Formats: sequence, structure tokens, C-alpha cells
Amino acid sequence: MVFYCADIRQKQQSLMGYEFFNAVIHPDDVYKWAEMHSAILKFLHEEDFVEEELLYFTCTFRIRSNIWHNQKPSDYLMAYMRLKPVWVAQQLKYGLCLFHSSVIKKAGNLRVYFKGKKQYYLDKKKEWQFGDFLKLSRRERQILMLTKQGLSRKEIIEKMGIKMDTLDNMIKKIFEKLEVESIMQAIIYAMNHRMIFLADEEKNA
Repeated sequence: MVFYCADIRQKQQSLMGYEFFNAVIHPDDVYKWAEMHSAILKFLHEEDFVEEELLYFTCTFRIRSNIWHNQKPSDYLMAYMRLKPVWVAQQLKYGLCLFHSSVIKKAGNLRVYFKGKKQYYLDKKKEWQFGDFLKLSRRERQILMLTKQGLSRKEIIEKMGIKMDTLDNMIKKIFEKLEVESIMQAIIYAMNHRMIFLADEEKNA
């Protein structure tokens, strides 16, 4: 599978095979990426699924920051990657990649998402498991959606019919679940992992 990656500097465009990842991933995360790459290929070749329903794989690892910015080659940041497999004449040909900085601070977190909100995650035994790896309650998702829509804390408690202390406690619980430090980090995490959806995404999910 050949990789085509968006949002990287032009001089990196020639490194589009597997070698691209070996060249830019932090040395301590290369083995983790190799494991995830093998798991992705195993899923694509062995699991029973409809190709048109597969949305993308996601994972995190540290990557050289100078592929985006003019920084020192020794500088790394945690990246979130979406990988979209592409089939041509029923043959797996490409992996379309999209990178951006991650609010998750650990390498790994391999997931695969399908239409209809169906998802799988790779467990500690490196086996694919069906279902949500991490769940937010309906009320917790509502808080993130309302915040994403631009409502103030006062507007949120009025809409949800709760007290400010309750809202604070719920937000604290969200931070603990997602291991993030701000409400915006929580929103980004939840959107990346399809815990919450924008209106147009809800229609197509």
C-alpha cells in the first residue's frame, strides 16, 4: 500500500512509501507504528467488511515537526493521523493520510471507523475489538456539542436544566476520561474519535 500524505512540506513529497514514516517518526515510536501498520493490513485483508462503508483508520505517534514548519529536525510533536484505504479494481492500492497535531499524548490509539458509527479498536493483546473504546454519556456529549456551537456556560446550564456546580463536575469527569486539559482539547478528541458529530456528519454517519 502506497501512502499519500496531505499537509506536509513540499520537500517531503517524494517520501510517500513506508520509508516516509521511518524517516519522520520519532525513533521510540517506530516500533509502535510498525505494529499498527501490521494490524491495519491484517484488518484489511482478513476481516469481513464492505469497502464502501469503511471511513478511515486513526492513530497517534510522534513525528518530526519540520515536515510542517521550519523547525529543527530534532523537534517532534504528537501527531494524529487519519488513513483512508483506497481500492482500485477491487485491489488495495493507496493509503490517503491526513496529519494534524494531537491532544492525545501517547503513541498508539489505533481505531477504525465505519459508516453508521460502527468502530473497532486494537486492544492490549493487539486484537481487534468491536465497540467504543471509550464512552461519553449522552449528557457529556451534549456539553461538548453545545460548547462547540458557541454557547456560554450560563446558556449551557439553562438549556440542560442543571446547576453550574453540576456542569463543572461533568466537565471535570470529561477531562479525566479523555485525559485532556481543556474543553477545546476535549472537543477535538471527541470529534476525532466520532464521539460527537457536526450536523452534516450526523446525516451521513
